[in-house]
Amino acid sequence: MEKIRIVLADDHSLVLQGLETMLANEEYIEIVGTANNGEQVIEVCIKEKPDIVIMDISMPVKNGIEAAQILTRKLNKIKIILLSMHKEDKFVKYIKEPFISGYILKDNTFEDLIYAVRSVYRGGKFVSPALAETIMAESKEQKNLLTKREKDVLRLIVKGLSVKEIAKSLIISVKTAETHKSRIMKKFNVTKSTELVQKALKENLI
Repeated sequence: MEKIRIVLADDHSLVLQGLETMLANEEYIEIVGTANNGEQVIEVCIKEKPDIVIMDISMPVKNGIEAAQILTRKLNKIKIILLSMHKEDKFVKYIKEPFISGYILKDNTFEDLIYAVRSVYRGGKFVSPALAETIMAESKEQKNLLTKREKDVLRLIVKGLSVKEIAKSLIISVKTAETHKSRIMKKFNVTKSTELVQKALKENLI
């Protein structure tokens, strides 16, 4: 079996050494580099071109999110798993970003981490079990903000239809279609159709 090449990044030496020791014992995993900050992980990854990076969100110089954004621009095949102690929405929201493939908590088990690595390597996404329910509840709550007609309108917006085409498709007036679209955008706090489409796809609102 081809080995999964991994780079690890965390500014706490004990965490980094612990991860390296545990993962190195897996016969199908090869640790090709480690880093203590965001700038360093970018340098290591550009040099080694790993399959997966497992890195802490809170790191000096550049944090994990900044490093992830840069890495996905420079190495488009790289997959990133965020490692964090944070369960707050302002951190967990990053799992919805296309440049993040996984989010695992530091208090998860080693088995969870191994499962995350396998899932992400195969092209899937992994969310720490403790957070999956919260994320699903958020999406459901956002879906419930929309009326049935607004959901119909949103679905057609995502398909790329204009307001006139939406009106014709739903057999409503153009003014009514515009009103529905305006209400949807207000509910999701966006000002452009492109932002609305992005949000709908990212958060599975349709």
